[in-house]
Amino acid sequence: MTAHSTKFPWLSYYGHYNFFEDRMTEHSKVMRLEKIDVGHYKLHLESGREVVVFVCECWSVPV
Repeated sequence: MTAHSTKFPWLSYYGHYNFFEDRMTEHSKVMRLEKIDVGHYKLHLESGREVVVFVCECWSVPV
């Protein structure tokens, strides 16, 4: 069943970000996880790159 929200962007329906935070904290390529806002993160990678992530009910992959 999908979640419905009149707000955009759609935050995680259950608001549980612990799984994502735990996996990223444990990841060997992630040096630091910075929480920007609810469901919004910046990953500081071992390579020096930074990746901004928004955890929500929809997803897309840049090509």
